[in-house]
Amino acid sequence: MKDLINGASAFMFDLEGVVLDTETIWDEAQRILLSRRGHDYNRAALKHQLTGLGAQQAIAALIAHYRLPDDPSSLMLERWEIMAELLGQGVKYVPGALDFVRQAAVVVDICAATSMDPGLLDIALSATDLRAGFPGPIFTSADVNGVTKPAPDIFLYAAAKLGFEPATCLVIEDAPHGIAAARAAGIPCIALCTTHERYRLNGADMIFSNWSEVPRPFGLRRDQGCVENA
Repeated sequence: MKDLINGASAFMFDLEGVVLDTETIWDEAQRILLSRRGHDYNRAALKHQLTGLGAQQAIAALIAHYRLPDDPSSLMLERWEIMAELLGQGVKYVPGALDFVRQAAVVVDICAATSMDPGLLDIALSATDLRAGFPGPIFTSADVNGVTKPAPDIFLYAAAKLGFEPATCLVIEDAPHGIAAARAAGIPCIALCTTHERYRLNGADMIFSNWSEVPRPFGLRRDQGCVENA
């Protein structure tokens, strides 16, 4: 098998659950939202359905699962406000993520590609030093007309902006929808078990328990896979 890590031209990092430890915050936001309506948040049944989706799709999934009578737009706004407040209280990094990102950036082009709401992302970035510390562009669904994972649009857009053929890049994900987006884009993908059980990540080319298991990207070359006149 091709050396996915040392053979890649560019790394595309998902942010939530890969670099930023926001998935535990999302769990708390869902718990608060549902507890206000007399429901318990069933993480085992819902987490893999929600992670990586846009807000509209996630709210639709919650309404369907719990048969909520709420107006979707109102529920989406309430969920956003809960999440914004929680993010404002502080965001941690996934252990080992920043070390890997910074080592990778020395030898290969990198970017972040996330379905996170741009407003919430701005709050998360303000709660950390990632805005100044991430050594590459951060692409969101706003860059692709609001299309979110599992559609491949954000990864295809990122590859084009970096100037590489998609198949020469590498996506790092933590969620089934993100893995599906990478596969639809024709981009190899490695997955971390930082958010989901290993069996839910079977669509990835390689799976690691956490960042400490991922081989460091030494020996990469920035000129591999460049698209002429990109």
